[in-house]
Amino acid sequence: MNKHIVVTLPATNETVMKHMFHSIKYGGTYNITVATDVENAIPTQPFIYIAPPIKPPHQLTVLHDNMEYLIYWQEPDLPEHIRKDTERYFEILVAEGSRTINETTAKILVVKDPPPYRYKDAKTDTIYTFAARLVTNEGYQSPLSETWSTQISGELSLTFFKYLFLISFFKLCFNNNFFSFLFYRIAASGDNEYFGHIIPRYTDLFDCYSARCCARVFHRST
Repeated sequence: MNKHIVVTLPATNETVMKHMFHSIKYGGTYNITVATDVENAIPTQPFIYIAPPIKPPHQLTVLHDNMEYLIYWQEPDLPEHIRKDTERYFEILVAEGSRTINETTAKILVVKDPPPYRYKDAKTDTIYTFAARLVTNEGYQSPLSETWSTQISGELSLTFFKYLFLISFFKLCFNNNFFSFLFYRIAASGDNEYFGHIIPRYTDLFDCYSARCCARVFHRST
């Protein structure tokens, strides 16, 4: 964000002058030069003034929710005029495949709702690093929060689907669904690369439930 402001003071014979700026913004950087009010005047070397920073979000935390990430953070303690009079939002920065955040290359997500933010584009076995910052509607930014790096294991996601299968099987058994027996026997045969190795410990129990389901089906059909 670049804004150019020119302030012209009244003519004077004084050699020492001053001017008070009242519109300094938190998070801004100001490049100040002085020149006489004549055509082609040469300005002084710039004086750089860095205003107090906007405090960043803090306590950033990222949790797994199946194949997605839930991102939490706390809003900083802001000056009263920003808290009451300034519209603001948050930006979530995401770096894929890195444990550091490069602000020029990171993916930036604009968030106007309170946390948590749900990140849905995650890949398995890929490291992700997250950070957050506060931005005012005028474009002034806080520094980044602390970062959080994490990843979802492909083996973990497969395990989730295995347990989902087990839960579904039990539900089918208790509902006396004969097809659960057939599905289980196909899975337990070992031909299926995903399910053939996950239930041998429970074979007797499953066979018991399946036999019970089948007995009821055959009993009702006769």
